[in-house]
Amino acid sequence: MLRTNEHLLPVISVQSYITEPVVMPMGDAEIGDHGKAHAIPGMGGICYNFQIGDCCMGLCGEHIEAGVSSKNAKLNVNRNRGTNSHACVGNRVKIQSGEAKGRWGWVTGTHGGAEHVFLHFDPETLDMLCMDDSFLIKSVGYGLKLLDYPDVMPLAIDPELLHKMNIEEKDGKLIIPVAKKVPACLMGSGIGRMEPGFTGDADIITTDKELTEQYGLNELRFGDIVLIEDFDSSWGRGYCKGAVTIGCIIHGDTYCSGHGPGVTSLLTCKKPIIEGRIDEKANLAYLFGVKE
Repeated sequence: MLRTNEHLLPVISVQSYITEPVVMPMGDAEIGDHGKAHAIPGMGGICYNFQIGDCCMGLCGEHIEAGVSSKNAKLNVNRNRGTNSHACVGNRVKIQSGEAKGRWGWVTGTHGGAEHVFLHFDPETLDMLCMDDSFLIKSVGYGLKLLDYPDVMPLAIDPELLHKMNIEEKDGKLIIPVAKKVPACLMGSGIGRMEPGFTGDADIITTDKELTEQYGLNELRFGDIVLIEDFDSSWGRGYCKGAVTIGCIIHGDTYCSGHGPGVTSLLTCKKPIIEGRIDEKANLAYLFGVKE
C-alpha cells in the first residue's frame, strides 16, 4: 500500500445544493465548431439516465453532467469556492434533507467554470431527490502527499479511493490502471488558467475525429480513469514534456470548438514516474462497487 500522510489530514464538512439546469451561452442554442446552432440540454440539475460507467460520448446535450450537479451558491461565491476546492473525488456524501435524508453517495468530480461538484447516488435515491435538497460532504484529501514519491502531487482525490486504484510500485515508478491514454495536443478548455490543479477540470478536444478514433476516445465513459501524456496539472494546467496527469472523466462531450469531455485531475507529476496500464475496469463505477 502506498504510504501517505492521510493520518494527518482533517476530515472537514462542506455543504452543497442541487443546481438548476442552465440555458446555453447563446440563449437556448449552442454554436458548434462548424458554425451550426444546436438547441440541446445543458449542465446542471439531476441526470437520471446517465451515470458513472455509462458512455459520455454522442449524447444529445452540451457538457452533460452525470448524476447530481451541486454547488454552494445559496450564500456567496466564497462558500462555493471552499466547497469546490475541498470536495475530492471519492469523498462520501450524505443527503441532509427530504425523502432521501440519511442516504449516502460519492463525489465524482468538480467542473471548472460552472464550479459544480458532482455526486453519485443509486437510481432509487435519485428518484427520491428534489431540487431543494442539500448534501453534506465529508471532505478529505486536500493536502494529501505520497511519502515515498514526493515529486507526485495528489490533487482532488480521497485517500481511500487512491488505495482502491490497484496502483503498482515497480522500479521507482507508479503503474496505474487507466481506461484510456490521451495526448496533450487534445487538451483544450481549462488549460492556461491561473488556478491550482485541485479545482475544476480541463476538456479533451474531440473535434479532430481521426485522433479521437485513434485513441479510442469515442468509448469514453463518465468516471473513466485516464492518463494525459505530457501534461502538468500541479499549479494550473498545460503542456509539459514528460509530465503525466491522471484524472477522471466528469462530464460529457460537446459541439463547441476547444471543448469536450471534462477531466478532473487526481494525480500529476512533472517527472516520468507515472505510467499507465490499460484496464477497462479503471472507472469509478467499479472502484465504488457500483459495477462488478
